Amino acid sequence: MRINQVNTRGKLHGPWEEYWSNGQLMYKGSYIDGKLDGFWVGYYPDGSLKYRGSYINGNRDGFWEWYYSNGEIRDKKYYANYIVTGK
Repeated sequence: MRINQVNTRGKLHGPWEEYWSNGQLMYKGSYIDGKLDGFWVGYYPDGSLKYRGSYINGNRDGFWEWYYSNGEIRDKKYYANYIVTGK
């Protein structure tokens, strides 16, 4: 599987990953035609979970969670039709 690709129109497309300067994964997810799409997960520089949730057509969709670096949940939100509908 190839990651960090652009399509013929120069837009980000497909699986995507970025790394901290220490080599730890910063975040991973995917793009479709330059827009965030699908499940994304982000990490702190020490590798602990920072956030996770999904995008559709560049907008947050569904259940999202954010974490402190110690693993405790910092916030939870549910997005429907690209707006927050509850906590």
